Amino acid sequence: MNEKHPDFISLNKNFLADQSFAIFISLAESMILLVISHREYYSNYPFLPWMHGSEACEHFFGIARQINSDFNYFELLQLVPKISQYAKALRAKNIILEKEKSVREGKLFD
Repeated sequence: MNEKHPDFISLNKNFLADQSFAIFISLAESMILLVISHREYYSNYPFLPWMHGSEACEHFFGIARQINSDFNYFELLQLVPKISQYAKALRAKNIILEKEKSVREGKLFD
């Protein structure tokens, strides 16, 4: 479109920010490296790219915030054994958690 209508659209003016473009390039390179490493080292297992995400990190920090809602790096290092035991107990179903109502759930009226 730029070649046909140079006055209408300019890639120099109507393109992504440099930082966004660099992030997209990094994401694309990471995906290609994931495919290559999976092919070379895990070819016996199905390739499920949606399983490679940040959910484990989000879960880890979620547990850390349940134990201590405001922590620094040193405190996080001290929380690691507690988080490990907490996660192990959750997996073994040795503890039962009752969820508190969040603001998003709204109120129930009788």
